[in-house]
Amino acid sequence: MNKTAPSLSPEFNKLLAKYVADFIVRVTSGSISQVPIALDPAFSLACKDLNIWFKTSFGHGNLAEIPWLACFAPGQSAQLEGVYPVLLYQRATNTASVNYGVSATAMEATGAWPREWPQHLIAGLPQLALKKKKQYKHSFVAKAFVSPTPAQVGDIVSALSRVIAEFIVLKEALANRPKIDFSTLTEFANGSSDAGLTFSDQVISRLISSLLTKRFCILTGLAGSGKTKLAEAFAM
Repeated sequence: MNKTAPSLSPEFNKLLAKYVADFIVRVTSGSISQVPIALDPAFSLACKDLNIWFKTSFGHGNLAEIPWLACFAPGQSAQLEGVYPVLLYQRATNTASVNYGVSATAMEATGAWPREWPQHLIAGLPQLALKKKKQYKHSFVAKAFVSPTPAQVGDIVSALSRVIAEFIVLKEALANRPKIDFSTLTEFANGSSDAGLTFSDQVISRLISSLLTKRFCILTGLAGSGKTKLAEAFAM
């Protein structure tokens, strides 16, 4: 994924840099304001062209221990829809970090999200399921900046821009993929169980996803291991 992700335009990164600079100044200055940072009209237009949107959060009622600046796809939020680029600031350690964030509920209403997120990223994000997470527990840190200052904004933007570019490529790829009816997974799992075969949801999901991508699948295994029954169960 890192090798194929495009770079965002210098114009976009310049607008992003101002937004990030405002965020870094706010969180490191001791400000107690919880008002989200407003987007410059030019930045809003640039985001619209890329089909993404940004939001900051500094707390609701109480000042957040971990304020954030995040990039979302349409329909996403910090509570819904899988994985998203996010800049977190840990007040306790005075550390800013660019992350592949995981939503609080990691819902999959967009199809296979986030199961289809590249394996090198989700390796550090175990048990993505329909359950609540401890705050940012499973987020994958791309790069951290200890004691961030406005002078480091360029480096922070460079790291965040790369994650956003990867995110844009991924969400476009996901939008063009056939969507799996997850009731099919349940039916297939039940059919396999009735045939005396037990497979994890992950194995079944990979099999069906593979067949949606390429219309053939080679099964290997010892004689009597259930290859024929597996094929019959899927055909049914």
